[in-house]
Amino acid sequence: MKLALKLVITCLLFAGLFWKIGGAGPIWTALLRLDALLLLCVFALFHVDRLLMAFMWCRLLRAKGLELPLLTGTQIYCTSMLLGFFLPATVGADAVRAFTTMRRGFDGNTVVASIAVERVFGFLSTLLLGLFGVVWISLHTELSRELQLVAWAAALFLLAGVLLALASFSTWLFTLFHDRILQRFRTHPLVQRLRALHENYRAYQTERGTLAFFFVLSGLKQLLPGVIVWLLLGGLGFDISFMYVCGATALAFTAARLPLSLSGLGVYEGSLLGLLALVGVPAAEAVTVGLVSRVLEIACWLLWWFAWTLRTGGAERPRTSEAATP
Repeated sequence: MKLALKLVITCLLFAGLFWKIGGAGPIWTALLRLDALLLLCVFALFHVDRLLMAFMWCRLLRAKGLELPLLTGTQIYCTSMLLGFFLPATVGADAVRAFTTMRRGFDGNTVVASIAVERVFGFLSTLLLGLFGVVWISLHTELSRELQLVAWAAALFLLAGVLLALASFSTWLFTLFHDRILQRFRTHPLVQRLRALHENYRAYQTERGTLAFFFVLSGLKQLLPGVIVWLLLGGLGFDISFMYVCGATALAFTAARLPLSLSGLGVYEGSLLGLLALVGVPAAEAVTVGLVSRVLEIACWLLWWFAWTLRTGGAERPRTSEAATP
């Protein structure tokens, strides 16, 4: 029912967007104005984005003695994103990535812990950039009531994320949860597995250099979507401040994190439309930029998934020789 509700909301959001711009005709007209070479450059940037994301994840695994080749990590990452796109929850992509990596002989607790660390710190960097977008945009224009709500939501999510990150590494909370609350069930296999996962996750607090490097690189990586939107707007003939576009894109991505639709579809495009309208970008062009970004991103996933399928035949046996475990 939750999946069906999200699907309905996604359809309604896109119906509203198409109604606002007068159908698909204006999008097609705007699309024809984009140069093929520009689209190819944007497509290449999406590959850079995925390679960078996979590199950061591989770095987290390497900190715990697991060596995952970059190209293999990128194939697994994009395959999980593609399959997770059709799953009912955002955690679906991470589950696919963890399962696929473990099938290659990697320690499951360490893999899941690395994904958890990646998500927590990546989420915090996204929210920080989103708040930067709010500050930057508010200095140059007046935010509407809807965007003010998005800004407050971003601030609350950031506060909750920081508290969650601190709590997740807390020794006191770890003892309270596992040795007090779950003491009665401590012999249960699921409880024991949960404790092992949590211990592997908390072990990353000793890798402060790796975590700092990951957080900084994650923040820089968050700028790539802004670069892509800025290039597409330039291809449509709009000369807009690069910093404003990065701020608007970060804020739109923050809004898309809200669990309203499938993978933020419709929420991101609608938020981007409202923010770009403040600097004179027509609705049709704003929606076109959002949709082109989505299509090229999914095409990037498809290419890496196809390479992974050709390499593995769609399934493979666990190969422990590829994982250097501590």
